[in-house]
Amino acid sequence: MKDTKLDTMLRSVSAKGRVPFHMPGHKRSGRYDYLNGLGAAMDMTEIDGFDNLHDPTGILRDGMELLSRVYGSKRSFFLINGSTGGILAAVRCAVPFGGEVIMARNCHKAVYNAAELVGARPVYIDPPTDDTFGFCLDVSPYDVEKALEDHSAASAVIVTSPTYDGVVSDISAIAKVCHGRGVPLIVDEAHGAHLGFLDERVRGAVSSGADIVIQSFHKTLPSLTQTAVAHIGGDLVDAERYAAELSVFETSSPSYLLMSSLDGCTRLLADDGARDAFFGRWREVLGYGEGVLSSLLGVRLFGGNTVSAERIYGYDRAKWVISADGMTGVELAAVLRRHNIEPEMAAAGYVLLMPGADTEKGDIDLLCTALRDGACGARGGPLAEDGKIRPVTARKQAMTPHEARLREKETVALSELPTDAVSGDYVFAYPPGIPVVVPGEVITEEIKEALYGILRLDLNPATLRGAFRGHISVVK
Repeated sequence: MKDTKLDTMLRSVSAKGRVPFHMPGHKRSGRYDYLNGLGAAMDMTEIDGFDNLHDPTGILRDGMELLSRVYGSKRSFFLINGSTGGILAAVRCAVPFGGEVIMARNCHKAVYNAAELVGARPVYIDPPTDDTFGFCLDVSPYDVEKALEDHSAASAVIVTSPTYDGVVSDISAIAKVCHGRGVPLIVDEAHGAHLGFLDERVRGAVSSGADIVIQSFHKTLPSLTQTAVAHIGGDLVDAERYAAELSVFETSSPSYLLMSSLDGCTRLLADDGARDAFFGRWREVLGYGEGVLSSLLGVRLFGGNTVSAERIYGYDRAKWVISADGMTGVELAAVLRRHNIEPEMAAAGYVLLMPGADTEKGDIDLLCTALRDGACGARGGPLAEDGKIRPVTARKQAMTPHEARLREKETVALSELPTDAVSGDYVFAYPPGIPVVVPGEVITEEIKEALYGILRLDLNPATLRGAFRGHISVVK
């Protein structure tokens, strides 16, 4: 592999003043103040010597080959439209049109969109729910095996690990179950690019035997927003077919700023000294934070001063799920914002925080001050029932999401829904983007209560068309 770095090449072209009779339109002129602070001087297109993301033969190929060696994959890819593009390509690669796909019900909306695009018939696995915090726990290998026994024609299995809340499933065991039946395992590891580096006890999906793994570098590693990677492992997936599908879902004008970010982050992971320093700082941050947070009265840290973490296969230390007695997640988030702290997410009964290697101890001290303030001002005691959203335990699928999308629809208020109404749209709290109801599902009383819950608690309820305000699209 050449030693040349992509960012070095970009800076060199900018410094030499090569005359740009090519895209982009700003010509790296420095004339536009709104662009100058955004790195426009290094904003390049596929000029001579800069390779082509969709047919890499030079510096981009070198970067992706290094990425593959870092993670131990058969082949790896840079993605510049987030994990979403990698997920869409994965499902299209592994699932024939109209085929069955087994997927965990807590998958991100990108997985549902992908399944819909290929007209898939989804078979759902419902992970159990944590009683204290209310989020989904891990996917059981036994449940995957049972689903494959009942649906022997399934083309692929898709799980999310770690989840948005940090829950890690036993990917090694799930992969063995899938491979025993010749079925590829796709893992949405968008939140887990750091697994295996930060904590050796929690392995990543690539080293655990998954066939397609998609990771968002930008979520937990030092890389620009929107950057992600994909890895191919084993022989059940054709890497060339996956590359072809990526070319469908990724732009033909990829940002070199984003690709340079991916290249630089890959080189950090490949450099023993830089990698050890980065993850060493991160471990220090987590150790300090876990110690002080677990000592706060009236405050619960998942996996810290709770026993809930004993019920799951693994947990990502880099996710802090925190609740305060008597407060909803939205109320607790408001307390944090009063102290100039922005959480990652406010859920029904907790907030989600994402400390990183560059979080300072002073940031954690401020967090503790804010949490003490919240605990002192709280109503006290456990969260009232109206501050919780009960999990949906039974679902009825009247048609596939693809079929529902093609049907004529009308918009109806929740309060006026007829019995056995079939949803024509997704509704989810965003983040995390896990659908409460999916097109083609019957809107049962349980689902209606869950929808009322995300409205009542103001959890950013949304549909694919915009905000959800109590009216839902249903199939006529």
